[in-house]
Amino acid sequence: MGCTSGRFACATRLRGSPLAALLIAASFVLAGLLSLCFAGQFDLWNNRITDQLFRWRHRLCGPQETSPHLIHVVLNDSSQELLGLPAWDRTALGRTIRVLQNTNVRLIACDVLFRDPRSAEDDALLVQAASGPRPVVFPLVVIPEPSPEPQELRFAEREPLQVVKGSTVNPAVVQGGDPPAAAGLAVPFPGLREAATALGHINVDPDRDGVTRRISLLYRRGDSYVPALPLRALLEYYEVGDEDIEVRFGRHILLRQARVRNQLRRDVVIPIDRRGRTIVSFAGPWEASFLSFPVHKVLAAAEDRQAAAHLYDLVDDALVVVSDVSTTTRDYGPGIFEAVYPMSGLHVNLMNSVLTGAPLHRQSPLVSASGALALAAAIWLAAALASGTRFPLACLGVYAVFFALQFWVFASRGGVPAMAVPTVGFVFAVCSVSGYRLLLLQKDRAAFLARLTASHKLEALNRELVGQKRQLEIANHKLQEMLIVAGRGRPGSTASPREAAAPRPPDAGPLQSSEAAAAPRPPDAGPLRVGSPEAFAEIITGSEAMHAVFCAIEAFAATPNPVLITGESGVGKELAARAIHRLSRREGRFVSVNVAGLDDTMFTDTLFGHARGAFTDAQSVRRGLAEEAEGGTLFLDEIGDLAVGSQIKLLRFIEEKEYRPLGSDRLRRSDARIIIATNADLRNKLQEGKFREDLFYRLTHHIDIPPLRERLEDLPLLVEHFVTSACKALGVRKPAIPAELAGLLRSYRFPGNVRELKNMIENAVARNSATLLPLSWFVEYIRAGTSHDVEGLHAPGADSEKPPWAEGFPTLKELERFVVAEALRRSGGNQNAAARLLGLSPSALSRRISKEGIKSSGRPAEAEGER
Repeated sequence: MGCTSGRFACATRLRGSPLAALLIAASFVLAGLLSLCFAGQFDLWNNRITDQLFRWRHRLCGPQETSPHLIHVVLNDSSQELLGLPAWDRTALGRTIRVLQNTNVRLIACDVLFRDPRSAEDDALLVQAASGPRPVVFPLVVIPEPSPEPQELRFAEREPLQVVKGSTVNPAVVQGGDPPAAAGLAVPFPGLREAATALGHINVDPDRDGVTRRISLLYRRGDSYVPALPLRALLEYYEVGDEDIEVRFGRHILLRQARVRNQLRRDVVIPIDRRGRTIVSFAGPWEASFLSFPVHKVLAAAEDRQAAAHLYDLVDDALVVVSDVSTTTRDYGPGIFEAVYPMSGLHVNLMNSVLTGAPLHRQSPLVSASGALALAAAIWLAAALASGTRFPLACLGVYAVFFALQFWVFASRGGVPAMAVPTVGFVFAVCSVSGYRLLLLQKDRAAFLARLTASHKLEALNRELVGQKRQLEIANHKLQEMLIVAGRGRPGSTASPREAAAPRPPDAGPLQSSEAAAAPRPPDAGPLRVGSPEAFAEIITGSEAMHAVFCAIEAFAATPNPVLITGESGVGKELAARAIHRLSRREGRFVSVNVAGLDDTMFTDTLFGHARGAFTDAQSVRRGLAEEAEGGTLFLDEIGDLAVGSQIKLLRFIEEKEYRPLGSDRLRRSDARIIIATNADLRNKLQEGKFREDLFYRLTHHIDIPPLRERLEDLPLLVEHFVTSACKALGVRKPAIPAELAGLLRSYRFPGNVRELKNMIENAVARNSATLLPLSWFVEYIRAGTSHDVEGLHAPGADSEKPPWAEGFPTLKELERFVVAEALRRSGGNQNAAARLLGLSPSALSRRISKEGIKSSGRPAEAEGER
């Protein structure tokens, strides 16, 4: 079988390659179309993947490079507790800036907005500190179009944009884009605005999940642009004027001849998109990534010479960012590495990436398309070479390599990949190709099974031909006995042949076959008696074997132990389980479930239920069958196909009467009586390791229901019952049952047992429109099921006349004339009834009668003449 599976896999692998290429291409095209239709969702997925890349870079590559010339001076909780200051204290920040003015710092960027004047003394201190020898950049807030706040507009209108010193730049725009427009500005109070060297906006534009990943470096205002605070600080730090700024929206902002160190100058490039946004390159958790200096230590340097010397060395020729990161402020947002992240940390990260020459940029569409094309080609190659379960594993390996390459580009080259479209295309491609390969595999298996079935049929036909010789000998022997009975009567009997063939009286009792009558139950056996016959009302039987089953059911019903019911399919195992439930006098329900085909999760969910939220679609609590059968009986059918993991859970439930629903930590109890049924040989499954021994030996009681072929004496009762119930269901008149039907049915083995007999009777009643149930349909059904001619249509002693042959073996012509004549005799000369008995049409029977010269009485013409 392993070689056969390999042959299937090879054929599927080779034949599926061309169409697999088409499916893979269609999957990636579909992913691209979905990205256009659901751009917001795909952008969110890209952002989430980029966040993971940041975390992996920090975990694998360690802390990122930070510029030694970037110092973050913060007013944190420690400074507030030591100095006793409230948040946004102007005195503390003014004193801090004044201390920094006395150092060799190159630039001070204050990331705190002081918009309205407060105390005259505090404001004067802050203005005096900003007016020192070192350049100081202060923030402003841009009021964007199209719907600014009315109060902000009034504030901005008092100070028109043209008169706000250092708030705009006029770069050379080489390539236009679509930057956001500014409707107004919220700037510092007048004295501080005049003392500041320049101003830059601190607007943020969070993504849908609240995380800010990009900063708009330029807001358009007429012919000018309002720069962001980090960009304005870099322009002042690099000493770059408007004439040295070149903007290409969708590509970069170029700072020409930026003063990096003393007399060293070089061009600095900051990547931006068409809206003038740049990606923030997070170096890691903000407190652990940058050199952060608290305010109280800066203030201590004013009185401590050693601290002052350390501070002076630290900030020499540096860019110092002063901000408030105390938890009493609201200047926080969700971060990638931690739950909250200070907004000033975004500016510090952006400045650091430019100062270290490692800003992030989006991969170009051409590079992204090339990566997706390479991924699709690798998946196609895996589909062409791998087979079976190795194909999904190969695809996972391909995606792992693709992800590793993208991570390398991100970590070493600063290229941010757009991973959402390739990932969705990868999932679509693997699912579609796997489904197509599965379809091919099923077709190959079906063709192989068809060839195998044909081979088995040929072998069966050969065995049947070999056995037909024996059947022919048996038929000859029966025919000789029939001739003796027809010509001379039964040995030791004084009755004439005509009396032997007399019809059965109408009050002769239920229909039985000749073989059943020949072997009746012993006279001393007594009637089938049980203690509670009403419990077995659904089971139609009169056999001793079923009487023994009834006795076992009555004996086991009173105990709470589990019961194992075995027997072939269709013998009535569930009816026996219902009888046990009725006799057990339990007040609960009888709950039945077929566990064939249930995997471990579905079995647990079906039997024990689940809690809300246990899995994706679990919107509500589901009661398991164990809870529904509380106080009653739980019937598990086809237990032989149950997975081993589910068998362990079932064994625990049988022993402890406890179970735990999916997604719940609470143990529950159920007093349900367990009845298990199967048509498989559990002992063989024990040897094969497919059924657990502890569960098998825990099934205390065992009831085996015999198949219908071992209790053929039940056939007359079952036929009568099923004919009656079928006629009642169809609303038709009950037809007469031919006397030959019992003998005909006894020649069939009934692989489907009582269920097959019921379906056979119901089909015959539905097809019938005469007053006599036709034998022809049963003959055709049995012939199709047994692949040989049906015997027993002519019982010994049925003919009252001597046949045309006396000795020896009859010819086919003689046998055909005899059978036609017998059918006419039994039907009283009614050719339509005789045709139904023979399975022929009336016209075909009429032609045979004319050809053979048979009279309507059923006697051949020569016999009539002799008489």
